[in-house]
Amino acid sequence: MRSEDAVRPPARLRVLLLAPEYPPVLVGGLGTYLEQLATALVRQGCDVDAFVYAVGHDSLVERDGVTLRFFSLDLDHTRGVDEVMRLVSRRLLELTIAHFAGCGTRPDIIHSHDWFGVHAVGALRRQFDAPVVTTIHFLHTPICSYYGDVPPPGVPEIEVRMCRESDRVIAVSHAMRQLAIDYHGADPDRVTTVWNGCHPAWKPSRTPPADAVPWRRLIPRDARVVLFAGRIVAMKGVDDLLRSAIAVLARVPDAFFVLAGEVHPHFRAVLRGIWQSHDVLKERVLFCGKQPRSELAHLYARASVAVVPSVYEPFGYAALEPMTLGVPVIASRIGGLAELVEEGVSGLLVPVEPRGGERQGANVTALADAQIRVLTDADLAARLADGGRRRAALFTSDEMAARTRDVYASALSARRRTMTSAVDYEDHAQLAPRA
Repeated sequence: MRSEDAVRPPARLRVLLLAPEYPPVLVGGLGTYLEQLATALVRQGCDVDAFVYAVGHDSLVERDGVTLRFFSLDLDHTRGVDEVMRLVSRRLLELTIAHFAGCGTRPDIIHSHDWFGVHAVGALRRQFDAPVVTTIHFLHTPICSYYGDVPPPGVPEIEVRMCRESDRVIAVSHAMRQLAIDYHGADPDRVTTVWNGCHPAWKPSRTPPADAVPWRRLIPRDARVVLFAGRIVAMKGVDDLLRSAIAVLARVPDAFFVLAGEVHPHFRAVLRGIWQSHDVLKERVLFCGKQPRSELAHLYARASVAVVPSVYEPFGYAALEPMTLGVPVIASRIGGLAELVEEGVSGLLVPVEPRGGERQGANVTALADAQIRVLTDADLAARLADGGRRRAALFTSDEMAARTRDVYASALSARRRTMTSAVDYEDHAQLAPRA
């Protein structure tokens, strides 16, 4: 074990990030967050190594000062979650130990994200004598129940270990912090809220020719665009947005709905049923698929309003990004969205209501009314755009990194105490590569 002096934050922190995605391998907001955090930590004088499990990718690259190690395994998808995570963790452990041995150094902090690598972090903590910080971006229990789903077998138990056994836990909103405490027994003294951040320089690049991008030709020139950007899954409330669109188009016939994101196969039938039942939706709704960030910025520049009707949102990059660009935002009053958006000042918030059991969803009438207000009241739209831009300026990647470093410092200073008093991860020494 290190001496008392050794657990003080070193002048230059070396941070090991463990995650299941990082650009260009993106699934949702976690990858966006990780790139924002890693590059901000580098700007603040940290050395950052990120190990990312990305199917089909196997490379070691340096980008924006971050050392990125992408790795993959050829796994049978019929395996259970726990077995898959053990195999991924075994490979992760082998790669990290070899990497730092080759560098002749060691990480000061092991920063894991959600339950990725949960079976490896205990062995890594002992190998490098470094504290484990875990950021919670999502909790299957209870969030899955909010939109009528159930967690994969074994995942709730993994999330309990993640919340209870890390030296420090970061929650991306106060709402997520409370869920970790209430549902997973996390120690309130070891859970800190650090809101996500976005680099303020993100903006549309020079506009390419109109015929270079298909969606540009499909949006009527004089349309008032209502934009949704994100994964099109049950949690995001896109079915409620389509239902609200019927009422919006009756009042604002020149409105045009653009949904940018990949439609999950299990959700496609639900959306198709709504879309095909109303001719007006066939004419005034465009599914343009998942877009790169450069094109997403252009979509925001074209939008009159951005709508985030999520059933639940741990934080809400889908709201922060348009706010950063000065686009009026309408969001569900739930989770991190209710902390990010100030009602009537930096956006409009729509109530979420029960749909039976624990399932819930945005109030469709209120969602439609909010869109009609923004689309028909230019003064309101301008005030919300300005307020949103000012509010978003508080949520920068540099502020996020600075507050994350405060958590690192807390974990390091408490290292001696937590080594003897905190519950440790189960012994996974068998995962270590053989000599």
